[in-house]
Parts: sequence; structure tokens; C-alpha cells
Amino acid sequence: MIDSLFNAIAPHRCSSCDEIGAVLCESCKHNIISDVFVGCVLCSRPCGQRGVCEQCGRGLDITQAWCVGERRDALKNLIDKYKFESSRAASGVCSDLLDTVVPQLQPDITVVAIPSAPSTVRARGFDHMGRIADDFAKRRSLLRASPLERASSVTLHFLPRSERVRLGSSLFRLSGQQVPEKILLLDDILTTGTTLSAAVALLKRAGARQVYIAVLARQPED
Repeated sequence: MIDSLFNAIAPHRCSSCDEIGAVLCESCKHNIISDVFVGCVLCSRPCGQRGVCEQCGRGLDITQAWCVGERRDALKNLIDKYKFESSRAASGVCSDLLDTVVPQLQPDITVVAIPSAPSTVRARGFDHMGRIADDFAKRRSLLRASPLERASSVTLHFLPRSERVRLGSSLFRLSGQQVPEKILLLDDILTTGTTLSAAVALLKRAGARQVYIAVLARQPED
């Protein structure tokens, strides 16, 4: 309601081509969907339908993984506008993109978002992945839960790989909610996999039997 009113007063511009009318126009959305990422979400090497190659799969105990695309061009602009400019309208578009790449799931899977650091939520005004998870769960008629919370306000986005790995195991703690047995874990950007690995490991230790992951974008190595 508020987003619709704001759009009427100050219409959105496409985060990629600047066309007026939507946070991502249909043409730019088509460009993203038509170039869906295929390969291991961690190293980009060819792999089977699991979405993780055999080598990377040894360190990431998941059932299957999906990724919308490389963090470039239109997809990068969309995520950056949502994540760093607090464009709330982008959450529905991000959820829509995930909906195009994630196949039909079992009805007993619960949607879980990688939680943001508390300081980030305060600065942004909302939990950006929480909004996407809420929308995705509603679209698919799946349960939604938040069994994870950040253990600190440390963010890994601008840290080098060595620091990410060092801090990875201390990123999360259990929130007190029951941990579902089957989980679809959503995140925005996959860089080294440290965040997802830490979350998956904690969820598995707490009783999750199957963890699927879906990410909006994989950060290219360059």
C-alpha cells in the first residue's frame, strides 16, 4: 500500500535502463531470466543438477542449489538498489526472479532467510532477505520460519576471503524457534560461500535433515 502510494508520487525507474514505471522493466527482467546461471554456485565449474560440483559439495552439506545469475549488469543494479539504497519495491522483483529458477518443491519445505546483522536492519529499516523470504513463501504456499539470528553485527561484504573464513563460524546462533527438517535457505549474494556454509552447518547440527539453497547472484571472481 505505502509502496504503491509512493510510486504514484515518485514513479520508480528501472534499476538497469532507467525507464520510468518499475524498479526493473520487463525488458531488463527478461535479460536476467534468459541468462540464468548454470554451474556450481561456489566455483562456477560445470556440475550436475545438484548445483554444486563434487569438490565444493564436500564442504557444503546441501541437497540442491539454485542461482539466478552472475552479479553483473541488470541483476547487480537491482540487488544494489535494494540492498544499499533500501528500495523496498525491489523485494517483490527479487522474489519473482527466484521463483523463475527454483523448481516446484515439496510442500513440507520451510523457507528460511539468511538474517541480516541487527545494525544493518536498523540502518536499512527492514530485513531485506526476510522480505524476500516472506514473499517467496507466500507465492509457493510454503511455511516460513526464522530459526537463525545473527550472533553479532559483523558484516562480511567488504572483508577479504581470509577474514570471512575466520569469522564464519561465529556469524549465527539459533533464535529459539524449532528448526524445520527440510529447509530452503535464501540469500542475496554468494561470494565465498562462508555465510551459507556457516548457516547450513548450524541448521544441520540443530536437526535439519535437508537444506536447499537459492541465491539471487553469484559474485564473479573478477
